[in-house]
Amino acid sequence: MNTFQAVAPLKGVLIVAVAFLWGCSSATAVDEYYSLVLASDSPSLVEPVAGAPRKLILDSVALPAYLQQAGIVLETENGQVAASTRNFWAEPLDDAISKALKDELSAQDDGLTVSGSDRAWSVKASCSIRFEFDRFHTSETSGTRSSGRFWISDGETVDKQAFFVATPLKGDGYEFVVRALRDSLAEVATQALDALMDRSECGFNKSSL
Repeated sequence: MNTFQAVAPLKGVLIVAVAFLWGCSSATAVDEYYSLVLASDSPSLVEPVAGAPRKLILDSVALPAYLQQAGIVLETENGQVAASTRNFWAEPLDDAISKALKDELSAQDDGLTVSGSDRAWSVKASCSIRFEFDRFHTSETSGTRSSGRFWISDGETVDKQAFFVATPLKGDGYEFVVRALRDSLAEVATQALDALMDRSECGFNKSSL
């Protein structure tokens, strides 16, 4: 037997095997990043209306420790939660929620200017609002959950109200999770505006919305 002829086919098999293994290792899962601010059909970063009669300071958005991470959180069973190791928020979640809430509040009331606490010194607003979230995640079986509370202050009195919003998913995948969470913030903004309606000291009344 020709030794070269015996070795050559074996060498070809090894090359194919190595190529296959290299292809498998290079086809690893890709990290995905999602923007909560951009996950909306409505325009983001709504421009304030010149001379808007109502001004509001969005003071802060507080999150529990398990939501203060880059991975998008999934609730499994028995109250257990896990953060995705491949699907991440594109920016810190508290910042993203704050931006999205400002957009939603302004979009739902075109006579309202909403500013962050960093501009409180330059914006003459009669009232401020702050949010605290307990939930802002998806579940294995029942869509997304957003819950918590908000406080409205006029500098003298403070009103507190709880919120809970359940939003079904319109498809499979994290793209639909992020869209549902953004939709839930539109409802949270609606509830906050409803709570402001009778706060005349804040420049709101039932005819202003």
